[in-house]
Amino acid sequence: MLCYYKAQAEPMKDNITKETYKIWRQRNPNVRPNMDANKIASQRRYIEKNNKLTTIEIDQIKAYIEQESHYMSGHTIEHNEADIADHEGQNEAVIEDHDGQNEGVLIVGMENHAAEAINASELARDILNKYADLDYLDVKNRPPLPKLSLTKKLKALIKESNSILEKNILGKSLNEINQLLYATGFVISGRVGRIPKQRKRRTLHAKPNWQIRIEKQVEKMREELSLMTEMLKEENNSKRSRKRNGITKKYKIKTREDLKTIMEILKMKIQAKAQRLRRYAKRSMQFNQNRLFSTDRKRLYRSLGNDEITVKNTPSKEEIEQFWRGILGEEKHHDDKAQWITREEAKYAHVESQTWTLTTKEEVNDAIRTSSNWKSPGIDGIPNFWLKQLTATHDALAIAFNKAIDS
Repeated sequence: MLCYYKAQAEPMKDNITKETYKIWRQRNPNVRPNMDANKIASQRRYIEKNNKLTTIEIDQIKAYIEQESHYMSGHTIEHNEADIADHEGQNEAVIEDHDGQNEGVLIVGMENHAAEAINASELARDILNKYADLDYLDVKNRPPLPKLSLTKKLKALIKESNSILEKNILGKSLNEINQLLYATGFVISGRVGRIPKQRKRRTLHAKPNWQIRIEKQVEKMREELSLMTEMLKEENNSKRSRKRNGITKKYKIKTREDLKTIMEILKMKIQAKAQRLRRYAKRSMQFNQNRLFSTDRKRLYRSLGNDEITVKNTPSKEEIEQFWRGILGEEKHHDDKAQWITREEAKYAHVESQTWTLTTKEEVNDAIRTSSNWKSPGIDGIPNFWLKQLTATHDALAIAFNKAIDS
């Protein structure tokens, strides 16, 4: 694309396609000897049709060409070598291989620093796309970010992400910063091969697992006891013969006395399992009641009385307003000079009021630094690791905290 726009900028050039190929061949004399002007043109159309470059990247290409033309015409424009390399890296031609087997986009004629610049622009695009997708995703439905080891590749991606965030995080609210943090962690995790996946929701049973397990054990023992009872009566049943042989081999039954002994043992085991079920059920009920008492007492008291409230006739808006108007509509007057008020005021008269100071970046850094990296995250699904590594967000977090408190 750089060669194409450069050919367009050349005056008195009738055939843009041939001029584009000429410029590309000058920049890449030893690459792809079978490349011709038509193939270059098809790659340019492919890039434009599939939006392989963003509008910002195309503007950067045009700006670089304009600067280069000014320089070549004799104007004094100082260029930093690193900036020129960065422009060239972002705006190099993208070539697609159409040989039938190796279809794909190949970046040719680039040095290492240029390839890194292209990767950085792709990383920014992925982060911003994911950030936009989060507007339509409930926080509770975010896939959890996986635990990562701080490898060399991960450090490089984090460094690039911090430079991207510095340009896109200014003026963001707390919610928008949260989305950027998660989007960055999501994209980086995918780049290192750890794509976040949605947790599989467990199937909720009407009974707890321990109850299902014990009931299956009791059912199995009762089935075996029933077979032993038939064996004791010497009833020949062809359908159960194989099961009888299995029981005889399992419990090493040789005589009728052995059979009676095993039957008594099974009866006692069934009774013990039944007692365990009742004990576990009682303990589980106590645990659930204690938890409800600390979280939702109203629900606990309703469950104790088995009082389920069902609303048959929903009150109208006027009835609701009339009900609450009688409680909240009348202004109440209280004794502002009550003895306990004057007593408390005298008690704390010597305490000086503290002036509020704005939250600083250093305070944010200190709070984040003392947190555990992979401690279970909150509802937003962002581990503290990403808060520590994405340092570009710390300034914006301090500003957003202050704005939230002021408002």
